[in-house]
Parts: sequence; structure tokens; C-alpha cells
Amino acid sequence: MTAIANAAQDPGATRIVSVSGMAGSLVRSVVHSTVLRRTRIALRVPTQLGWTVMGTGAAAGVLGWFLAWTELRMIALFCVVLMVYAGLYTFGKADLEVDVDVETPWVDRKEKATVKVDVVAKNRLRGGASLEVPIAVGRQRPEVKTPPLGSLSRGALKTVDLSEFIPTAKRGVVAIGPVQTVRGDPIGLLRRPMSLAERKELVVKPDTVVIASLGAGMLKDLEGKATNERSASDVSFHSLRDYVPGDDLRHVHAVTSARFGKPMVRQFVDTRTAHLSIVVSGAEAEYGSEQEFEDAISIAGSIAVRGVDDDQRVAVLAAGQHTPTRSRQSRSLILDPFARAEFGAGLALVAGSRRMKRLVPDTSIAVLVTGGRAGEMELRKGARVFGPDVRCIAIQVKAGSDIDVARARRLLVVSVPSLGGFGTIGSIFGKGWS
Repeated sequence: MTAIANAAQDPGATRIVSVSGMAGSLVRSVVHSTVLRRTRIALRVPTQLGWTVMGTGAAAGVLGWFLAWTELRMIALFCVVLMVYAGLYTFGKADLEVDVDVETPWVDRKEKATVKVDVVAKNRLRGGASLEVPIAVGRQRPEVKTPPLGSLSRGALKTVDLSEFIPTAKRGVVAIGPVQTVRGDPIGLLRRPMSLAERKELVVKPDTVVIASLGAGMLKDLEGKATNERSASDVSFHSLRDYVPGDDLRHVHAVTSARFGKPMVRQFVDTRTAHLSIVVSGAEAEYGSEQEFEDAISIAGSIAVRGVDDDQRVAVLAAGQHTPTRSRQSRSLILDPFARAEFGAGLALVAGSRRMKRLVPDTSIAVLVTGGRAGEMELRKGARVFGPDVRCIAIQVKAGSDIDVARARRLLVVSVPSLGGFGTIGSIFGKGWS
């Protein structure tokens, strides 16, 4: 009662008691969770056969003790010997350094990927250890490869080649790892995995086709492409002409003016670029099949690669996978979101257009790619999101249809049956956008 009265009179003491109580409960919860985690790990060490042997040995020992059966006691002793034998192989520190070497983080589809695992033994490793390397493509269930390590002397290096196990037949992201070493006995009673290396990724790029240049674009940019339009001031020098009253005197060419005896001024041409935004619908309802989606990804990837080759600024939103505009881009970087895109994931065409408009408000050219089930209204709505000053092209992949190109005001609608069909009309971009 006195302690309660003192606590009531001193609010600071009450807070101290409260904080200490919270700290104590936190410590207890951490210790409890650690004990539970270690217990779960220990219970996973015996295999199903190991639990059977331990259960048989325990039952035989109890019955042999109470019934005085020598045979049962011998069975129990034999089970104990087996478990001790298995423990000698399994327990102990496997002091290894493991490094997963992915030679190239991006590969083309059907290209062989070079992936190796280097294992260095810091101490002598007895036989019975093997590697476990989970390999998964996208959301698929990992396929575990278990190359044996064998016995390794101290300081020995062993390289395990995983190239033949890496699937590159389909575009996507191949997850390799995390690599584990598994120590166990020859009988298979105990099995102890230990993680040694983090997960690595290998990106399988989609197929692309070569298309014509996208042109110089519409945005004036000092680092853009030269056009045929004359300009009074730029960085791309074109020619000299006679001075006209009102010309900027800073552009008078002194040497040529002295030679001809009259003022001559520099004539420039505009340098322009484009901010290209590419949106690929991820809605399953807008595609007739998964193959239409794959062709849509490849078509959009082809346009993105062409934009990078033309030194344009390119932003991508492919089935929810976004890559921001960078000052310096490469083919592999721009194809990365296309490789990661998954059928049925991400936003529909109109919603994706709205998101791209928020991400890249200064878009000058918008490319909208979708499947054959998307209606004309969705194409128009997606184009209207970017406003009247943005040139838009909508590409529909309709399996089995004919190639068709139609223009509705500032919207160019292209229908193609496949990636191959798109490659035959790729020249429309350079002609229609410059």
C-alpha cells in the first residue's frame, strides 16, 4: 500500500516503472523468439528417415529395459550408433566462402548464360557436403540443383558450372540462390543447410526487331539531333549569310566579314529531341492470349531500343514495371522493365497512361501498346490523357489479323498480328513523327 501511495504521489516514478516493464517484456519476447527460431532449425536437421531411426531406437530401448529383452536393447544401441555416425558427418563448422559469378547480368532470349559458383574451403571439408542452388523464373516454383562438393582440403578452390541449368528460353528474371551448403551423412539421417551466398539475378531480355529512326523529335535541346530548320542561335553551326539589320551582332563572323568586306553572320540549324513515353497494358482482359502480350512487350521494347539509339529520352511503364528517364541509357537498362513485366500484372491501358502522365509530365511522344481485345474507346482515352500537344501512337496486337494503319487526328492507330508483322512497318515512325 505504501509503494502504491508513493507511486501515486510521484508521477515520474510511475513512468520509470512503466518503461522498465516495457523493456523487460521486449527482452523476454526477443529471447523467446530466438529460442523458438533455434528450436525450429534444430528440428529440421533430422530427415524423415532420421526421425524414424530415433523413434525406433527410443521405443526399442524403453521396451527392452522394462521387458528385459536383449534383442530390443541391441536394436536401440544400433540406432544410437547410427545417429552418432551421422552426427560426425553433419555437425561441425563448414568454413566456406561461396561466390556466385554471373558473367553478364543481361542476356538475349535463347542465349547461353554463364553462371559459376566458386567455393573456397578455409578448413578441411570431409565428404558428404553438397551445394543447394534454387533457380526460379519469375513467380515459378524454384527448381533446386544440388551439385556435390566432395572432400576439400584447406584453401582448395572448387568451381561449379551452373550454365546448363539456367533457363533462357523465355524472357524474364532468373533468380539464382540464395546458395546453401548442405551437410549430411551417407545414410541420409541428418541434413543441415547453411546459407552462404545471397541471391543473384539474371535478366533474359525480350526479342526485338530493328525499326527506322524515330526522327529528331519536337523539343528543342542543345544535345538533340540536328534538323533542317534554320535558327538564329543554337550549337549546330550550318553556314554563313549576309548580315540583315536586327541580327544579333554576337553571331558576326569577323574573319569572313573582313575577307568579303561586308558583315557576315553565322547561320545555325535547330537541334531537337523527343521525350518518348511507352506504356504497355498489363490487364489480362485486353489480350486475346499470353502470346499477344509477349508480342506487345517485344514491340514496345523495339521502340524503346530505337529511342535509345537515337539519343532520345525514353521512359517506360510496362505492366506496372517503370524505368525513369535517365540522361545516359543503354539497351540493356531500357529493356529491363520489359523483361520483368508479367502477364496479368500491372495497370490497364488508360490507368497506365494516367500514371505515366504523372511520372513524366513533359512527354512529347506517347506510345500505347495493348492487345486485340482493347476497344477503340480505350485507345482514345489513353491518348487524351497526354493532352493535345503530345503526339500519340496506339499499337494493337491482334493475332491472325491483317496489318492496318489508320490516323485519327493526332492519334495514329497501328494493328499488327505479331512482332514480325510490326517489323515490316517500322519505317512509319521516322516518317510520321519528325
